[in-house]
Amino acid sequence: MVDLEGLELPGLLSRLRDPGFFAQVRVDPELGAPVWPGGLDLDPLVLYAQALGAGLRAGEGT
Repeated sequence: MVDLEGLELPGLLSRLRDPGFFAQVRVDPELGAPVWPGGLDLDPLVLYAQALGAGLRAGEGT
């Protein structure tokens, strides 16, 4: 489990702080990643690193 409260959510990702928008999450079957309307997604590698406590930030896992 990953607590998104601790993630930096700059720019468009800040929309994820809105509970109504966050509730629209779906899992992309090809990526296995959480996605939201408008093509907004979170990198599964970043989420995995967060779950392990590795502290990887968005853009560092690719």
